[in-house]
Amino acid sequence: MLATSFHNLTNSSVMGSDQATQRPPAKRKLFARPVGRIRDQDTSEYVGWVYEWNNGERGTTWNSGKRENVVIEQYSEGHAVS
Repeated sequence: MLATSFHNLTNSSVMGSDQATQRPPAKRKLFARPVGRIRDQDTSEYVGWVYEWNNGERGTTWNSGKRENVVIEQYSEGHAVS
């Protein structure tokens, strides 16, 4: 009976069948902090930053266009960015 009740609940008109299998919405991106720098391996020039959003996602920002041959230098915990 319990399994039948669960099945009926997930397929009811109150909760559409597509909603029954969806994950909860991701936390909104509100702020980000720098967690590393991107350095070009050929020129040793710093060409971008790695950021971590409040929801845990990471992203990059490039100074003047994306480069291919790069190294990401992660900041250590407690690193102050100036």
